[in-house]
Amino acid sequence: MTRTLAFYLKVLFWAFFFMVTMRILLRTPLSKAAFIVEAIFIAFLLLFFIYRIFTALAGKSSFTKYEVYLSTFLIFPFWSAFAAYYSWNQPFIYGLAAQRGFYLFLSAYFLLYALNKKIVTPKILLKSFLFLGWCSLIGFYIATKVINPLLYIDTEMVEFSSLKGGYIFHFYITFITIGFLYYTIKFFKSGNYLYWIPSVLFLSYIVFIRQDRSIILTVLAGIGLYFLQNEMKKYFLKTIFTGFIVLTGILAVLVSSGPQLLTGFFVKYENIIKVVSGQSTTESSTNVRKKEALKVFPHILKNPLLGNGDLSQQWRNGFERIMGHLYPADLGIIGEIFLFGLFGTLIINSQFILALKYASASKDYSSDIFYLTCKYSLFTFFMDSFTAGQTIFFAANSILLITILYYYKNESENIAQKKLLQLDNSFPIA
Repeated sequence: MTRTLAFYLKVLFWAFFFMVTMRILLRTPLSKAAFIVEAIFIAFLLLFFIYRIFTALAGKSSFTKYEVYLSTFLIFPFWSAFAAYYSWNQPFIYGLAAQRGFYLFLSAYFLLYALNKKIVTPKILLKSFLFLGWCSLIGFYIATKVINPLLYIDTEMVEFSSLKGGYIFHFYITFITIGFLYYTIKFFKSGNYLYWIPSVLFLSYIVFIRQDRSIILTVLAGIGLYFLQNEMKKYFLKTIFTGFIVLTGILAVLVSSGPQLLTGFFVKYENIIKVVSGQSTTESSTNVRKKEALKVFPHILKNPLLGNGDLSQQWRNGFERIMGHLYPADLGIIGEIFLFGLFGTLIINSQFILALKYASASKDYSSDIFYLTCKYSLFTFFMDSFTAGQTIFFAANSILLITILYYYKNESENIAQKKLLQLDNSFPIA
């Protein structure tokens, strides 16, 4: 009984850990409380990082190459602060505060320490991910039905789109996308159609409630890549049939919901083609982002290598005073280059090359569903970073999953070493 209670308490602790570090509540009515909790949590992570430095200096546990690599990301608040001082004369202290998301990179040190010391196991992490997925799905769905978005019209948690039905909440659904990937992969691995039920529930929220094109496309690309790499031969005909059923169901819901939703669904994707080809659209959110991109291009050309830095809302109302409405994270890769320049953008995205390396070195876990979920979630994060600034506002999201892949890589190497040792022992020297 005690062991079971301890297990679930650990699940709740790590759910809290990922909820804070992945900033799930920052675009909800609880955002003010979330900011306070985040600040306290960053202080805790900073203390742990100092402890980790002392243990390394004392020779008890030296830094691994991965931990040294992680430390390079801690320069970005200073990078941004210096660039903002140079470009806009913003005081250095405000620049440091503007990039607080990068301080959450320290969470990777704590997670890696806990995994190496067996304080937490992948099983506990998986349960915490699923707990957050279901809490996000149920909580955000209820919020969209019972809370009037007009009450928060002046905040970043609400956006307007005539194609999406007017004002809608803009919640962060990281764990809903992870939940969809997990249950879909679980179906493929088990062959149990019951797993399609939660998979469809998570996908339905993404498609019909959140209605974010980039998230829909990247999540489908992620599960598509998984299928091509793992299940193509085994489930080809079954997947075509199942996919046909799912697409038919989605189309049926669109049709039954009325012509406005159906028309809006297709117009949203038509607008992508229009933007790429340089045409104007009737969608306000798309046009706003296009205007934002045009605003930042002159500044990118002015400081292409090191960027212009980020402005704090606490300093003369941030970018609003200088450039009007501007949210660099919404501009994806363009926003990254605007803030950190080409050099900074290359360093930030180098983490995905490292993720590919670790994933390739973890062959012993090629059938582990949690490992696969982290691997293909990282792919969706990478794709989403091109359009939605995944690596700016959610700086810690990808590095936490990479840390889990790094742990799997080390475990895979340990298994290989044990096999070699057993092989050596099977051939004793005469």
